Amino acid sequence: MRVQPRGLSLASSLPNEHRHRHGLAILGAIYIGLSTASCIWYLSLLNPSFANDIWWAKYSPSGTQALVVDLFNTRLVTQGTGSLDILAPVATMDKTYETAVATTDIYPTYVRRLLLSELTSLEFAVINLRSLSASWSVFMCSQYCWVDLTRQFEVAHTADRQQRCYDRYHANGAVYLETVLRNQVWADFISTNGGDDGGFTVAIQNWLDQLPAGQTWLKTTSTARDTTNVDQEVAYWRARNISLFQLQWQNRGQTGISESLVIQNALGLQQNILLKNIPRIGHTWTSVSMYWLFVNDMGVMVNVNRSLIRSANNSFLMSPFVEMESMLGLQDSNGV
Repeated sequence: MRVQPRGLSLASSLPNEHRHRHGLAILGAIYIGLSTASCIWYLSLLNPSFANDIWWAKYSPSGTQALVVDLFNTRLVTQGTGSLDILAPVATMDKTYETAVATTDIYPTYVRRLLLSELTSLEFAVINLRSLSASWSVFMCSQYCWVDLTRQFEVAHTADRQQRCYDRYHANGAVYLETVLRNQVWADFISTNGGDDGGFTVAIQNWLDQLPAGQTWLKTTSTARDTTNVDQEVAYWRARNISLFQLQWQNRGQTGISESLVIQNALGLQQNILLKNIPRIGHTWTSVSMYWLFVNDMGVMVNVNRSLIRSANNSFLMSPFVEMESMLGLQDSNGV
């Protein structure tokens, strides 16, 4: 009879288990290494997209973004609405975008064109007139033709100008003083431009106070801001055949503007991009010879104690005639 130790089978199995665990450790290390390598490789693939907020590969401020800005700025010069296919063959610019610093094209005349040709709706005019201060309201470049929208009180400087008003400008709300004053806070306007010797008082109000129609107009106009909303005011203008509000060209100052573009990717992520930011700055005022603004009209009337209303008994047209050109120092080729 033989006796064999029971632990022999257990001892013989230990090397196999050790080898098994060693193999698993190697496989785990390989797995971790491959996972790390694949993560690094994947991140390297994503890195070009992670370089910007909208996850577009190779999209940079000095490259693709500058091109997009130029394309939209160019289109906005001639077209304010509509679509633009940036992948179309015509969506090109005659320049390169290889510099480290972005360079985009901005057209200085854009703001003036926008102001004089597109931003002329009655709604836009009323909203902005109501935000205009009393002091700035007399500095708008608008050569007035009439005080009132019923055209009873003419204020053009010359007979020829008055006739042009009837022929060309009667539908333009900017040539009526009433459209501005109806949207002013009357107390602020009078405290700034009225009073016993104020410009508005001497040039306009004194004569209107002498006429029933003028008194009615003053009463209605002075309360219009408080008794109408924007829609009602626009309807009031339209009922009197006003279809636009277009200021006169001037170079006294460059109107400021800021425009931006919203880019949205396929995931819905958005980014605001500045298209242009043109500050408001002053310039040499050579266009003053065309018109010197209503504030100067009032100033001259105060100096000579005359009315700007052509039908007034103390009108600037009465003898001795007030020559606006002489006041400004203008003369023709003969020195007259």
